[in-house]
Amino acid sequence: MNYPLMNNPYVTFPICEMKKKQVDLCFEWFMAHKDERVEQLQRFINNETNKVILDYSVESLIPLWEWFENHIEFEPRTPEEIEEDVASRPQWMHETVRQYTEKETLMTMALAYDISIYFGDTIVKNNPQLYWEYPRKPKKLDGVNEPNILGFGTSLNLYLLGVLSVLVKKSHREKDKNRLYNLYEIQMKLLPNNK
Repeated sequence: MNYPLMNNPYVTFPICEMKKKQVDLCFEWFMAHKDERVEQLQRFINNETNKVILDYSVESLIPLWEWFENHIEFEPRTPEEIEEDVASRPQWMHETVRQYTEKETLMTMALAYDISIYFGDTIVKNNPQLYWEYPRKPKKLDGVNEPNILGFGTSLNLYLLGVLSVLVKKSHREKDKNRLYNLYEIQMKLLPNNK
């Protein structure tokens, strides 16, 4: 079964290079369509099981990740893809990015993206001091100009797609149904009232 990627029509070149007005349009479009992506994810999951309910409870993160781990697939990256990825990242990440010779399949990426949206909404709905926004600075920040969760009290932000990508790689090597739930718990320790 095919699962389409989110296609933001305002992203016409690397988002890290976009001007503020362009990023504003991208972010507004994202916010207007993110609920549709969660609904699409739920429908897709329902085709296989009724044991995963996306109700924005923290506990829902466990069966969601357990389900997703069975859909994680990788394929080899071409040298051109590696260099393109390097070019879109801050300098300090280049060496690390070159070490990844495999990439998630398109379907894995699409599912991970929508799971990152659901994860972000779960965080925000359970912690009203947190909110969706996009950081503009520093330019070397991974996830600059992209939807992040902010409100942790300092300059700390949570770039969801970035952290989900790390979890996907870890689960590709070794499954752990609690991985997403554990990330939530780690993030909660970063809240000012929990330090």
